[in-house]
Amino acid sequence: MATTNAVIDWIKEIKHTNFVNMDGTNPTAKMVDNARFGGYVGLVWAAMHGIFIHPPSAGMALLSAANKTALFAIMGATFAGTTSALASATGHDRKLNYFVGGCTAGTFLGVRSKSIAVGAQGCVFFGGLAALRKFYDENGWEFR
Repeated sequence: MATTNAVIDWIKEIKHTNFVNMDGTNPTAKMVDNARFGGYVGLVWAAMHGIFIHPPSAGMALLSAANKTALFAIMGATFAGTTSALASATGHDRKLNYFVGGCTAGTFLGVRSKSIAVGAQGCVFFGGLAALRKFYDENGWEFR
């Protein structure tokens, strides 16, 4: 139970760093924070993959973990960079910026897998998820 509370506290701390306000100021710090968070997500994904789908060797497990960590870190940095650049260019912090940033990050999955269908699905999913998150933040709602 203590571990669960520590994870929840860590997520709340991250929420207040550079996730909430992608207004075009300090984009480098926001890209680094989002890349770091994406790297953590990639590590968790790799750990779950290693538990449920046993790789043939330890080397393959490490390679898979590095691959997933880098993929999600790049997606996080892409999201933050695109969203911050749009906010800086338009002068507005709005849901459309988040959708385009999420869409760009999701499209990177399609590039990585060499599939237009995966890229389109990633665009819709991550773009919609990011715009929904911005909607929640604008209305003062919290995830519990």
